[in-house]
Amino acid sequence: MSAPFVHPSAIVDEGVHLGEDTKIWHFVHVSVGAQIGAGCSLGQNVFVAPGVTLGDGVRVQNNVSIYEGVEIEDGAFLGPSCVFTNVLNPRSFVSRKHEYRKTRVGRGASVGANAVIVCGHDLGDYCFVGAGAVVTKDVAPYALVVGNPARRVGWMSRAGARISEASPVCPETGERYRIEGEVCARIDGPEVSDGPIPLLDLAAQNGPLREEAMIAIRDVVRADRFIMGPEVDAFEREVASHLGVKHAIGVSSGTDALLVALMALDVGPGDEVITTPFSFFATAGVVHRLGATPVFVDIDPRSFNLDAGQVAAKTSDATKAIVPVHLFGQPADLEPLRSLGVPIVEDAAQAIGARTEAGPVGALGALGAFSFFPSKNLGAFGDAGLVTTEDDALAEKVRRLRVHGGHPKYMHAIVGGNFRLDAIQAAVLRVKLPHLARWQEGRVANAARYDALFAERAIPGLVPPPRVSEGHVYNQYTLRVRDRDGLAEALAAEGIGSAVYYPRPLHLQECFSQLGHAEGDFPEAERASREVLSLPIFPELGEVRQRRVVDAIARFYER
Repeated sequence: MSAPFVHPSAIVDEGVHLGEDTKIWHFVHVSVGAQIGAGCSLGQNVFVAPGVTLGDGVRVQNNVSIYEGVEIEDGAFLGPSCVFTNVLNPRSFVSRKHEYRKTRVGRGASVGANAVIVCGHDLGDYCFVGAGAVVTKDVAPYALVVGNPARRVGWMSRAGARISEASPVCPETGERYRIEGEVCARIDGPEVSDGPIPLLDLAAQNGPLREEAMIAIRDVVRADRFIMGPEVDAFEREVASHLGVKHAIGVSSGTDALLVALMALDVGPGDEVITTPFSFFATAGVVHRLGATPVFVDIDPRSFNLDAGQVAAKTSDATKAIVPVHLFGQPADLEPLRSLGVPIVEDAAQAIGARTEAGPVGALGALGAFSFFPSKNLGAFGDAGLVTTEDDALAEKVRRLRVHGGHPKYMHAIVGGNFRLDAIQAAVLRVKLPHLARWQEGRVANAARYDALFAERAIPGLVPPPRVSEGHVYNQYTLRVRDRDGLAEALAAEGIGSAVYYPRPLHLQECFSQLGHAEGDFPEAERASREVLSLPIFPELGEVRQRRVVDAIARFYER
């Protein structure tokens, strides 16, 4: 490595960092505080604004200005006279320095000559912006975009070669890619196999849809219809059709979906609600909030779901409802429950799109409750939920309850609450809903691959999740393992995400101590809380990273 070269005609301000082997050519101005990595080249008449950072190996051709707010990552190429903006509405007589919008040029990305990059957008890793293109929205990794406004016309490999959707293999290097809709990902190579593996990668899912989602949000803002309105109505129709249910009523969260469903059944003080001790807190929390008593039944050790065979013995004259949970996306066994004559509220927070031979979850009981928390298979950009039912009267009651029980407006025969679905969240969910089936297929495929990989390794004491129902949609891929906490620490040390759902069963939570439960009351739920560990299962995960996860687990138990 050699010291950086600066041409005598160039100006490099105080406080600038220049990496080794970097070359600064004729009439370049690098402003104070800029950070230029190693092995970069800045051609004639380039301007770099204060505080700008360029990664290693960046090539900037003649007549390019890199303004504040522009971030250039390793290996990017900026063609001659390409243009970056930093505000959307400049006026010479109005200062907008506080409105600079960030523009990211990803690793290995190429920007062609005379291209214009409108500020506030992300140029994904290894994307290719054609000469003269005008970029007005995010560009996905590996995408080839051309025109004004720029539109995707194909995909480019890491080596800069065109790759075919029919056979996504780089003709120069043989590297393989996976193309699904508007997402292209390299499935072999160091940047996939060596980087961190998060438990959930929201950016991989939301990134390709971000611009469409922002347009949908903008349309809501422009219409000034923020509470209920056409976006909520449209989403309810579309999701009802997708799920195969008669009624779908949008509400403010998955927790509120459970709450309002029980309210629709008039659950209150003196009532009992049978449910599982192995679930997210809200399942039993909403029962307590209504003044009713949660009555726990242990879980089936194979499915983690409520052991339906034990429910009949726990029913009484006080039993007002049964709340089984389709945990981790695996449908619970509802058939033995349907014959008991007690209304069933399905906690389907983790199971949107799951089905059984009897039909879709959410249509098998009196009511179903879904969550659109961002980590769910269909996630909003915040809290949102859904109540489903086949019963017209219950549907009407839920609609009233979500607006304080008012019907008509300001007339209240019943007391409800503010459980309305936000119009902006409904708009976002409408953008994402058409992709749910494809994402679900990806999760199921990843689960099958995990199953095969673990079968190959035959790790003692490790039990993959059985697919009790063919309708499993794998919101989580949850193992039973020995030394769960030790394994989680080992995975974290290798940059692999995992999570424990759930470390303490509900009957042992301090807030339910008045129920008088003790350790040993529900042994299967307690054992599960000590053994479960959930692994990354998001649709964009890919085979290479899955093999790395399995290899890391195998190494831990081979020590």
